[in-house]
Amino acid sequence: MKRMKRSVPGFVSLLIVLTLLLSGCAGGKPSSSPSDAATPSDVVDYNQYLNSPGYYACTSRGWYLCADDRMDYLDGGLESPVIPLCAKADCSHSDPSTCSAYLPQGSYVIYGWNDQLYCIASSLEDAAVELVQIGLDGQDRKTAATLVEEADSCSFMAQSGGGYLALCYSNYTVDGDVTTLYLFSLEEPSADPMTLFSNEEQVQAAQGETSQIPRPFVIHVGEDWVFYNVESGPTGERSNSLYGYEIATGETQLLVEDTFHVGGDLSPVGDTLYWYDTDGATYGRLNRIDLKSGETALVKDLPAAEKMWGTMDEQYLYLCTSDDAAQAELVVYGFEGNEVQRIACADLGTPLAYAFSDSNKVFFHSSVLGEHAPICWLDKDALASGKAEFHLIPEAS
Repeated sequence: MKRMKRSVPGFVSLLIVLTLLLSGCAGGKPSSSPSDAATPSDVVDYNQYLNSPGYYACTSRGWYLCADDRMDYLDGGLESPVIPLCAKADCSHSDPSTCSAYLPQGSYVIYGWNDQLYCIASSLEDAAVELVQIGLDGQDRKTAATLVEEADSCSFMAQSGGGYLALCYSNYTVDGDVTTLYLFSLEEPSADPMTLFSNEEQVQAAQGETSQIPRPFVIHVGEDWVFYNVESGPTGERSNSLYGYEIATGETQLLVEDTFHVGGDLSPVGDTLYWYDTDGATYGRLNRIDLKSGETALVKDLPAAEKMWGTMDEQYLYLCTSDDAAQAELVVYGFEGNEVQRIACADLGTPLAYAFSDSNKVFFHSSVLGEHAPICWLDKDALASGKAEFHLIPEAS
């Protein structure tokens, strides 16, 4: 496929899934060399394990956060608060020529790869949607690829991990919404992407009767697999199927047909895929599937009080049991269904949601709507022994 050149809407709807990891900053900018406290991504790319879409990015030097129209930074030593990626005093972070934290309106930090940050930005001048590469200090910005050349009647979702960017692109036509799932390599983002799914033939055949047209949604992107859901069936009777695209072989597998629920999260570990399935109220189930044999199994049906939204990294499932801070507990499960630890959130004054993790720590933010900056973390070694305690991230003065 050549670079997308379509009519797409005056707004661009982005759902970008990523994670945040970062280190070493004094005065608002990362140091020129990685901090000892930073977590390299040479074993596990934690960008694939994210809770809040578009807010976090992971690099070998630490954690970055998208806050409104600027980038923020969390020092890997965790002795400083989350601060703007800008060392200028009294900076408004609104001038791209002088501020290294500035992000153009409508752009989102989406990923850290090979010690670079990336964001997707829409240009009001030429209606293009671009992938912008940014240095870890917020400088050296350049367009890495033009994803959509004429964006005035489309929407898309993007998610990244493992050096790849999956773009689910919907072009509005007179026959219906033609949706295509593309996979870009961040090693060579300007190269033509792989097409993983397209409903163009079904849209053309439907002749305007679009209620049964299948639509894809990206769930997880890693270095080995891309997992996506396809919603299909008539209005009121739509069902969901889970597909896995294995990057090394270029093969796509139908993993769960018609009965997949998209309300949870998933995590590939070796040849096993774990997923948490919930509606946030009446049920919550931890499942697994063998990616070689296709065999599925229920790992654990969670207690009624814990049927809340959960997020997973490569080790654990993290759940918060209530929206009431006084009653809320953070409950951590292993992938065999074993309860690792539960910790009361009352002293924090807010219920929690998973933000991001690395090999040593897991970070949480307040689950209050609109709050994304991490406020505390747990040590994973202490968690494994059932003795983890919340460590607070300093607040900005």
